[in-house]
Amino acid sequence: MTLPISRNTTYAPGSQVRSADLNAIQDQIVALTQPHRRHIPPCSGANSIGSGIFGNAGAWQSAAGTDLLTVPLMVNEGERITRVDVRLNPNGATAMTCTLRRHNEDGSTTNVTSQNSDTSGNLQTVSITGLSELAGTAINHWTIDIDAGQALDLVNSILLTVDRPAAL
Repeated sequence: MTLPISRNTTYAPGSQVRSADLNAIQDQIVALTQPHRRHIPPCSGANSIGSGIFGNAGAWQSAAGTDLLTVPLMVNEGERITRVDVRLNPNGATAMTCTLRRHNEDGSTTNVTSQNSDTSGNLQTVSITGLSELAGTAINHWTIDIDAGQALDLVNSILLTVDRPAAL
């Protein structure tokens, strides 16, 4: 067993540190700052407002243009959201809207950014990028809210990308 599960070497006081152990420690620190991706099925802890339904493989389908799907995003303290990709299939002429929201300790909600789908009626990915705000704190949590444009709009999956800034 090696880092991060257990020690590489147990050292006695005054002994020299092996270069392989120093390299392993540095590699673990670098890995903490790299982007991590989390696949979030629409049904995982989600709240469907209106008459939308969850179907095969956790996908969500709207029944009316007023339906809303709210999916919690799992962001750990100290992590930063860098990208949210929503894989969806709008039913046609009306765009679907994906909104990243921060829910604050005082009960207020902040809309951080929104992005619309196109109206092609084709399977597509709506990407919310260019985010730099520190997301994971003990006092707030995050959701991606997807507003249906019309009946039979479909949300297939959500991919959350986070990193951990080195300054933390």
